[in-house]
Amino acid sequence: MRRGVLLWLLATSAAFLATSGAFLLLANLGAGPERGSDPIPRVPEAAGPALALRFAEDRLGELERRPDQALTLYVENRGDRELADVGVSLDVASEAALEVSVRRYEENVAGLAPGERRAVEMQVDLSPPAETPEAQDQREILEARATTPGGVSAVETAVLVP
Repeated sequence: MRRGVLLWLLATSAAFLATSGAFLLLANLGAGPERGSDPIPRVPEAAGPALALRFAEDRLGELERRPDQALTLYVENRGDRELADVGVSLDVASEAALEVSVRRYEENVAGLAPGERRAVEMQVDLSPPAETPEAQDQREILEARATTPGGVSAVETAVLVP
């Protein structure tokens, strides 16, 4: 009897090891040859016009829910050609779901040489669109765009918390 239990334990262990080995072999065959990850190849940036747009982040924290405030955006020509006419627009919208009220502000930059960075200042109204207690708790969404007649553009977004 003791001998039978010992043989049963030995056979069970051997079957377990054989099954485990078979699964490991199949897993290795399914994985294919070992290789490193293949990142998506980056296309080198083409020479030509490139535009960057940024908020003056140090001033964003100072903005309040009131009219007539100065907001500064920075437009930069990162390309190798002059950009003759850059249109800068800013849309201000409240996150209120019932009423969509977008305020738009626009400025033009006459010429931007390669590597040049210019500040564009706009007077904006960040007062709540409705005089309700809930309106004071709504966030304001600022979406700035810089575009050229040739189709070069840049977009920057900021969310102001009450």
